Formats: sequence, C-alpha cells, structure tokens
Amino acid sequence: MKWIDDDAAKVVLLDMGLETSDEVIAAMEIDKVKSAQNRARATPLDDTRIEGISAAAEKGVPIPKIVVRKEAKGAYVIAGGNHRFAACATDRDIIPVHVIQCTDAEFETACRVLNTVVGVGMTKDERLAAALDDIQRLGITQAMAAGLYGVSRSQIAKAAVDQDTRRRVAAILPAHVVKQVPKTHLRHLGDLSRNDHILKAACMLISNAKLTVRQLLELTKEAKAKHTEADQLAVFEDAVTMHCSERPRVIPRRKKSEFASTLKRIKNLEGVQSWSALEIEASEMDVWIKQLDEAISILQRLSKVSG
Repeated sequence: MKWIDDDAAKVVLLDMGLETSDEVIAAMEIDKVKSAQNRARATPLDDTRIEGISAAAEKGVPIPKIVVRKEAKGAYVIAGGNHRFAACATDRDIIPVHVIQCTDAEFETACRVLNTVVGVGMTKDERLAAALDDIQRLGITQAMAAGLYGVSRSQIAKAAVDQDTRRRVAAILPAHVVKQVPKTHLRHLGDLSRNDHILKAACMLISNAKLTVRQLLELTKEAKAKHTEADQLAVFEDAVTMHCSERPRVIPRRKKSEFASTLKRIKNLEGVQSWSALEIEASEMDVWIKQLDEAISILQRLSKVSG
C-alpha cells in the first residue's frame, strides 16, 4: 500500500489555523465507533466508493493519508478519510496518518469540512449553517468560511441576514406565530425586514392570512414604492386589518332583542327600539365589556360579604 500526504486536507486545516504532524500508528488504534459518528451527518459508508478506492490501491494508485485526532485515552478518531481507512486498512496494518491537535469545537468543524472537501454528505443549506456557526464560534471571516465549505461569500452574507432576521422574529413575536412563518417568505421582505415594526406586521400577516410568496412579493413591491417607513408600515398594517379581521358573527334575533332591552335598563337609552338603532361602535363595545367585567367582579365580591 502506497500512502501519500493529503495536501488538500493539510491546506484546508491550515486555513482553519490547525497544523498537522505526521505519525505512523497501528490501524487497531483507530476508534471506529467515534470515527463513524464524526462523519458528516453520520451517514453510512458508501460501499461502491470503498470498492473503488480498494481497486485503485491494488493497481498501485497512491492513497492520501487519513486525518486523525489523538484522544486523551490514546485512541485515534478519524476526522477525514473513513472510506480510505475502510478500503485500505485492517487491524493488523501499520499506517501513516496526519494528526491534528485541536479543541473539541475545532475538531467538530474539521470533521465537517474534511468530509465536505471529499464530497460526502452535507447539503448546501447544511454547509451554509455550518459556516455561520464557525464564524460565530471560531471568529473566522466570511471569506475563510466560504473557502472551507465550498460556498460563495455572497451566499454566506445572505444566509447571515436570513439568520439575523429569524432571530429578531423570534424576539418580537410569540412562538406559535414564528412557527407559521416560512423562511422562504422572510427572504422576500428584503430591506424592509430591517424595521422591526414592519417585520412584525408582515409576520402576523403571513401567519394569519397564509399569504403565498407571490402575494407577499406584490405587497412588498407596494411598500417599497412608499417614501417613508411609516407609509411602508401602513401598507402591511392595512393588509393585516383587511386579511385578519374577524368575520362578523351572526347573532340570533331573540338575542338581539334581549340585548337591546338590557341596554335600555342599564344605560337608560331612551328611544332605542331596535338592534340597528343602537349603532354601537367597536371601540364602545370594548369599553362596555370592560365596565361590565369590573361590575360583575364587584358584585361577586359583595355577594360573599354579610351585612
């Protein structure tokens, strides 16, 4: 078996600030269970790929060394190269490896990155999420994260805006509303999402009215045509009122008559002969409801007092 340095892996690790040292170890020192868990998404090994690597090795094709980390108890865990190890090493073999010294967080990132480099497992969305996570935890730049995860800087920048928007939504809205707002909708708000008031109104509209992306785009276009943020907000608030107002309830005729009679007694409304003549405004109803609730509460307390 001919092993050669994995220069691509070394460059990627060096970009992360991790240097490697070359060692020769017994294959039986590899912790296979932990190594499998550290693969991207912990997906099963691809048998076809293993067979291809094995066939290439038998023909004398050099195989890049695997990258490992030495655990405190002396065992080694594979960060990159599970397929190569499965194809080319048995417990009786002695193999050369690249060893990295790193923290747990850095090792987790190295596992994801190295598996991404060789094309295993991670979807584009997962790579973007992992890149944002590394930017926050490790303090690396967007440019470095883009190189590590094979995505563009513009994609990372857009994903960062989306992530920030979701966090703000979670901070200003109830959890049940947040769950009903798809990420795809928020992305179409653009610069309008920077205003928390507009963001809140838009999310309430999406949640309650079940807007399609096309409907939201039309509304967003209308709002962007306005010159002030107040006017932009008004577009969404008007839409909330129009789409989310409660449907008028159908009140039985007998109940209307009883209610009108009751109001005549408690409010001394002269000349009220019918329901329609009341002409009660919604705001006035709210005031009456509050007053009645307070009166009922007082009566309930008085009923418990003797004398």
